[in-house]
Amino acid sequence: MHGDGIVVLSTHKASAKEQARNAERLKSLLSEPHNKHCFECEGDVEFRTAWASVSIGVFICAGCSGLHRSLGTHISRVKSCAADDWNDDWVDNMERWGNAKANAFWEQRTPGRRPTSDDANAQNHVLKSFIKDKYQDRLFSAGGE
Repeated sequence: MHGDGIVVLSTHKASAKEQARNAERLKSLLSEPHNKHCFECEGDVEFRTAWASVSIGVFICAGCSGLHRSLGTHISRVKSCAADDWNDDWVDNMERWGNAKANAFWEQRTPGRRPTSDDANAQNHVLKSFIKDKYQDRLFSAGGE
């Protein structure tokens, strides 16, 4: 970890055995109450439709995943929970963080208006600004200015 809430992860391709094991680990993580909602807009997520920022360690919805991608992989490396092959390193980071622990870091200072699932569906300026403010400008984080 850089000490700034973003982790540098491996890029190795998971074997079929590793992927099968990690799919079960992800399903277990997504069954935890704090991971059942998108980290950004608080919309519902479930294994087949969930996405994650493996570098930040949070579960997000499909709508928010596109905005995370726009931050660049140096900030947020986004993967589908069901469609991508997850290696051990990525799932280990999701276990290390998860939405509750990440919230304590990334939103230590309470943001004004939190985006909703309607904002995520509309991909509106509220959501885009919130995500940019949170990760690029670090306005709410423990390591923010």
